[in-house]
Amino acid sequence: MEVRIPIELDSDTEQTRLQVTVGRTPYRPVFEVSAGTETTDVVMTFDLTPLADTVVVTAAQPGCSRAGAVITCDLGDPQAGERPGMRRQPLALTAAPGAAPGPAGSFTFAASGVSETGGYNGGPASSGPVRVLPRGTDLKVIGDRQGHLVLPVPSKKDDGFFKLRVENAADELGHGAKLAFKVPRGLELKIQRDILPCVDEADEIICTLPDIQPGSMWTTADKNSSGQIVEVFAKAGTPGPATYAIGVRVITSKPDLNEKDNTYSQKVETKGNTIDVAMTAKVVRDGDSATLTWMVANRGPSDATGRTVVINAPVGTELEPAAGCTATGTTKLTCVSAEWLPAGKSVSGDVRLRITGSAGADGTVTVSGTGPSTETKPADNTAAIDLTGEGAGSGADDDGPELPITGSSTVLVGAGVLLVGAVLVLIGGRRRRS
Repeated sequence: MEVRIPIELDSDTEQTRLQVTVGRTPYRPVFEVSAGTETTDVVMTFDLTPLADTVVVTAAQPGCSRAGAVITCDLGDPQAGERPGMRRQPLALTAAPGAAPGPAGSFTFAASGVSETGGYNGGPASSGPVRVLPRGTDLKVIGDRQGHLVLPVPSKKDDGFFKLRVENAADELGHGAKLAFKVPRGLELKIQRDILPCVDEADEIICTLPDIQPGSMWTTADKNSSGQIVEVFAKAGTPGPATYAIGVRVITSKPDLNEKDNTYSQKVETKGNTIDVAMTAKVVRDGDSATLTWMVANRGPSDATGRTVVINAPVGTELEPAAGCTATGTTKLTCVSAEWLPAGKSVSGDVRLRITGSAGADGTVTVSGTGPSTETKPADNTAAIDLTGEGAGSGADDDGPELPITGSSTVLVGAGVLLVGAVLVLIGGRRRRS
């Protein structure tokens, strides 16, 4: 027969508790005895000889007796539903008054019983290291040992279980604690709020934790179903491939003994997505100057995590300085923004130009730097800056009429008209004299 002290980590995994932690509150560890299908009259024996005197051990159920450093407990027969493993809590352990936190020795335990043939059924002894908890409050957040999640885009239910636990590493009841999640843009956190009550704050989700006993833990494993209390989702517009981080922190109702383990960062990797951003440009001329209006439209499906707009002036023009842009001489502006542009949305900006000479080659305005998603139509990223017509420019929606000629060009045209009129008057006069 084997005995262990199980600790539940999630809904489908159990490991053996490697040590017993004790404080001022009596702790009753669960012992699981592999009793077999027909074993009866199960007895557990505890040897406390290796245990330090900083720990007080008492019998916690009828049928236990103590002789010196040995405690013997008659557990009886496995009850209905307890085969092949029966669970009992025969002992209570408490830290002695004034006990210093740290290792406190160990104790050994073994079980025996009567087999179906009436013979002895025993097993090897196991050891349970003991540690005295510090006095006070110490809650710590521990994440999934795998370290990160990998999500398709978009993801579906059961793709992103958020495995997390909060341990009480001190001897006071963890009461009134909260768990805060900071979710980056592009990801979504879904929580079974009937199990873990939460409220949505400005930039965090704040959840109220149940009481956590000293030396025990709370976990996101949903023991009443096959899932998890918390799941992470990548949406249709989530940029990728990319790495995101979900911040987690535990907020205690009393000062915490070790605030360094109150936080945790969950790494989330998303697979690839695609994007189509299109640039268009319009120009309105006014005398010796003009206004360029550029527009970036995100046709999706991915959101853009930012943008870089580069404007190269047409020949014969100079660019005026613009807010949020860096000038390279007078013929180039680079405008960088970290503003998120969701799929289906657009953004625009205006830039002023000065006409300094004869018109030459068109200028260009180009968008890039929209994030990790793959651009599907690179040709749409650039539009021409054309000063020859009203609303001139290029792009998918460019169908405006030509610009009227204004400013100094109008003076020249007017002079030409007057000259033609004078010639006609002169010709008419000669005809009358003949």
